[in-house]
Amino acid sequence: MKPGRSTDSRLPRTPLLLAYPLRIPGGVPTGASLLSELPREDALPTLQALRVARSMARAQELGWRFLDARALSAKEEALIGILQAQMEESPGEERVLLQVAWQIVAEARRRRNADLGKLYWGCYCALEWALSNDAAESGFAFAEAAALVWPENARLAWIAGKLYRNHGHMREAEYWLRRAIRVAVWTKDWETKARGLIALGNGYLERGNYGRARDLHLRALRISRRHHLKEPAAMALHDLFIIASSTDNIKEAENYCRRAFEAYGTTHDNLPALAYDIAYFWLGQGHLALALPVLEAVLPHLQQPLEQLRVLASIARAAGALDLRPTFQKAWMKSWEILGDAPGKFPVSAALLELGLGASSLSEWDHARTAFESASEMAHRWEEADILPRAELALSAVQRRISAETVQHPRIQRRQCADRLATEIIQSLAALG
Repeated sequence: MKPGRSTDSRLPRTPLLLAYPLRIPGGVPTGASLLSELPREDALPTLQALRVARSMARAQELGWRFLDARALSAKEEALIGILQAQMEESPGEERVLLQVAWQIVAEARRRRNADLGKLYWGCYCALEWALSNDAAESGFAFAEAAALVWPENARLAWIAGKLYRNHGHMREAEYWLRRAIRVAVWTKDWETKARGLIALGNGYLERGNYGRARDLHLRALRISRRHHLKEPAAMALHDLFIIASSTDNIKEAENYCRRAFEAYGTTHDNLPALAYDIAYFWLGQGHLALALPVLEAVLPHLQQPLEQLRVLASIARAAGALDLRPTFQKAWMKSWEILGDAPGKFPVSAALLELGLGASSLSEWDHARTAFESASEMAHRWEEADILPRAELALSAVQRRISAETVQHPRIQRRQCADRLATEIIQSLAALG
């Protein structure tokens, strides 16, 4: 069923509901957190509509047993009256959540004859509102509700899992992603299965479990190839490149980065992200002259300040090591402008470390010390165990007036195939416009 279009008054009941009962983890959203995010005048009826949707999903799972129709009907009738009165006061599309709540409650009133497609669509519209208004807790709640109302839809479970993972709630994310994968197998939704495996693998990657992450991404790649899924295959190759580079498997990383570039093609939206990851890999291998022009080609394609910061810091590092002082100074100043706008709000210790490496290569000892001290403090505050020892090692080198770049990354000879790949990446980024 396409979003927003109802094809039947009831979605078909399947053995799936019995095979995979809903045992949701403790959960992040609470009534108090939702009330704090929602507009004051819309908060309570929206929260009540959310509870109605979840009750309908639970009734569907239990075969409509144990549903006190009379008690719920009285509450729903009262709620519908409140919603109608409020919408009459604010006609049009100004009160999106009220309209969504009204649709959910009005449809739920029909019980067994309810159009579950309309219930799902109401929850999905509320989810879109939450994503557009930085209301993360509300997003979690309505993503779960949509997946519960339409349990045969693997993509809705995947959306809930992705949303939780993007906000660092790994237990809830793993539950929903695993559910999405199981449902995708049952419904033969191979693209969602592949994307679910990738998202689950990235959760393990972020926690440093590279072996488990690699296994999941290889499974996703096999499924994508078998069913001719181009984009999931490219995403899996991209992440396999990250895993290989993170575990110092150089030959495998070189193989995967070339294959990911070819799989994405020259017009894909993920090309700038892949280009940055490849350039950062080359920086780690000491290929500074190779990485710098790629980084400079990536920068115009980034809009978010923190994304720009990552690239600018890497440009500063490469320019410092190559003794390109004007390029370093420009990147250094722009980086600190961005840092000044978000003090302590985000973990930026990796960027600070890069800035310090560039400064130390140019013997800018005071600048390097400032960057490394800030990186160490930030890494300690955010408990970044991978950054903290590197920052402290670099700070120790700078205090002895030794370039931290040579301490951390001994240079090695690069391959000619890397030069060709760099040229192709720069040409493709230029063509993106």
